[in-house]
Amino acid sequence: TVVLIEKINKIKTKNNKDMAFITASDETIQNDYVLFDINLIKDIKVGDLVLINGLVERRMDKYQIIINQMNKI
Repeated sequence: TVVLIEKINKIKTKNNKDMAFITASDETIQNDYVLFDINLIKDIKVGDLVLINGLVERRMDKYQIIINQMNKI
């Protein structure tokens, strides 16, 4: 999917690993994305258009996408 990055929230897990929660939108909807490989966003910032490849999951009646690959457009 191609989306516009609206918010990036980087956190540390209880195992002291970096991860990020990303809020992004396309022409139709705003979605939540989860990124476990923080190295994928070192040159990504709010307002960038990115191409995301990932796995769609449903949690608590909301959809989220676990990012496998992300490239800046």
